[in-house]
Amino acid sequence: MADGRRAAGPVLGSVGGFVILAYGAYELYLGTAEANLFVPSAIAPSIGAVVAGGVAGVVLGSLVLLASVLLWWADDWHLLLGLLVVVFSVLSLVSLGGGEGVGLLLGVIGGTCGIVFGPEDEPYGSRTDPGPSSPYEPARDPPPETFGAVGPRSRGASPPVPPGPKYRGCAHCGAVAPGDAGFCPRCGRPL
Repeated sequence: MADGRRAAGPVLGSVGGFVILAYGAYELYLGTAEANLFVPSAIAPSIGAVVAGGVAGVVLGSLVLLASVLLWWADDWHLLLGLLVVVFSVLSLVSLGGGEGVGLLLGVIGGTCGIVFGPEDEPYGSRTDPGPSSPYEPARDPPPETFGAVGPRSRGASPPVPPGPKYRGCAHCGAVAPGDAGFCPRCGRPL
């Protein structure tokens, strides 16, 4: 990934996934710390919701982080992985608002960059193009179309025929005959 635009997706997605994971772990810690205290049973359901949100944050943050890291190596899967980063980032809203919104925002931007900037975004054209690979390199000649072909001939063309005389004259009677005739049309003698 030499291009900085292609590196933006994995980097932003990884940071967003880490933020979601960290906030989910913090929420999980808060839920379990409060559950260990002697609390009235009236707030016990809210503690269960905090623990569930923390587990969701840890799982979804891990998935965002994994999909973002895979964007570094799996260039052919950039559309699917970028979409997964966006979806898992949005689903992380159940856990402290997607890392207080920071992880959500970074994950969505990183996933979108992963979708948009894929391996087909070459700055100067395709690698198989016979043209220059940079603006400073001179253009190369395209390869010949057939084995042994030289010059601008097209595939299957026969070599050029040298031009011959269109008409010939008979040495005996002076009549004009076509260039490919073997005998004079008037006297019948060989030309």
